Amino acid sequence: QVNGGSWSSVQNSTASSLAISGKTSASYGYRVEACNTNGCGQWSTTKTIAVGVIPAVPGTPSVHASGPSDKPVVTVSWSAVAGATSYTVEETDPGSSVGDTFYSGPNTSASSIIFATGTVKFRVKACNATGCSGWSGYGSVTLQSDFGLAAPAEASSTQEVSGE
Repeated sequence: QVNGGSWSSVQNSTASSLAISGKTSASYGYRVEACNTNGCGQWSTTKTIAVGVIPAVPGTPSVHASGPSDKPVVTVSWSAVAGATSYTVEETDPGSSVGDTFYSGPNTSASSIIFATGTVKFRVKACNATGCSGWSGYGSVTLQSDFGLAAPAEASSTQEVSGE
């Protein structure tokens, strides 16, 4: 019996045990009746087994980073992976060997403003309830230091004093 539905026979033999495998996530009910040449007895009490299939760890996504070199806007996108429920993207700034979390959530792209000079690297991993994939290879974008912004001119002021 699957999820309280109708009964179906899984074994008709003189064996006193049965090994069952390959079941999907569901609630399975089992009962037994003994039979001989004179007929069959009463059904046993139903015993129920709940089966929960543990999902496999998702595969590793691929990552792509893009953005104009003269503006600090960076977009990172990555491939969707079957079975993944969330993704974590790590950003490593120029000159650093330590990454920081750039994005964590269910989407397959994220954008941000990054004020850095040089090559910014990104990598991603896919996760579900079972665990996380390994990190992807790096995607990168190279940013300029001034982002097209001119430095302000030197300011000066004068003030006339009158009086005395």
